[in-house]
Amino acid sequence: MASFLYIGVMHAETGHSLILRSKAAFTQALVRSPLIHQVVNPSGYFSDVSEFLAMARHGVIVLPPARSIRVAPIHGADLARFAINKLDGPSGAWDVGGPRSSQSSSPRG
Repeated sequence: MASFLYIGVMHAETGHSLILRSKAAFTQALVRSPLIHQVVNPSGYFSDVSEFLAMARHGVIVLPPARSIRVAPIHGADLARFAINKLDGPSGAWDVGGPRSSQSSSPRG
């Protein structure tokens, strides 16, 4: 069985940036298509955290707007394992990573 697996980003549909809106629009188009699809939405990548370090080295850092927001990135190898396990399966969308564990997942409807 052939399928299309897309790596999106968790909560893209609530984002305001062009890239998040683009990811959300692509995901919606894929879900509406006749393709068997899997959409994996990571909470963030460890490489994203390096951007915070780079900003701090320059004396400026942008933090999430609310102190209650928690960031729990996932390592690329863990994300790859999760995605491979979803290939050739049924259509669906899954959030992976998050505040509980960098490898937890939850299906999305």
